[in-house]
Amino acid sequence: MSKPHAPDRITRRAQQQIRQWRAGHIHARRTYRDGYLTLRVTPHWRLLSRDNGRHWELLSHADYNNQI
Repeated sequence: MSKPHAPDRITRRAQQQIRQWRAGHIHARRTYRDGYLTLRVTPHWRLLSRDNGRHWELLSHADYNNQI
């Protein structure tokens, strides 16, 4: 789910965001061009799913911008 350089507290928060999304407590945004799902973890970290939420990737904001 995450890259090796993500701090533990960010990884834990990302896992919490995924649980909340699966429970329907928060809503993911869709990217305009490709329709990927995204969740904001912190101002510097994002979760990205290319398969409608089956698998999530934790990315820094800079890596996220390069992916979408």
